[in-house]
Amino acid sequence: MKILFVCTGNTCRSPMAAAIAKQKLSQAGRDDIQVDSAGLAVFGTDPAASNAIEAMAEMGVDLKHHRSRALRFDELPSTDWFVAMTPSHAAALSSAGVSPDRIYVLNVPDPFGGSLEVYRQSRDQISTAVDRFLKEVLSCD
Repeated sequence: MKILFVCTGNTCRSPMAAAIAKQKLSQAGRDDIQVDSAGLAVFGTDPAASNAIEAMAEMGVDLKHHRSRALRFDELPSTDWFVAMTPSHAAALSSAGVSPDRIYVLNVPDPFGGSLEVYRQSRDQISTAVDRFLKEVLSCD
């Protein structure tokens, strides 16, 4: 199974969500699930936002080596679940041909440009939403 977390620039929310999901799936012994992240408006290979790196380091997750990447149309058929950060990301995925029954929305506002505290709040909101996704969709505890 492949899960792809999707946001705009792939420097904040989606890499944080993917890292959190990987950590939770590893703790649950689910090594059968591939997790990645991508952005809908990526124009290079930027690192994760510094506040995202710091907020994730506080929970023992290293994002220092993350580089942003754009969603590729060739990966649409091979992805089982697209986890969008907002309804507008979900709409863009639907417009690209992804079936709505393969899209899950976390509803997490963009922390881009915010303080470390904003990123901590985003991280915590993402963690709660990823827990909900894993329980509802994958029956993972």
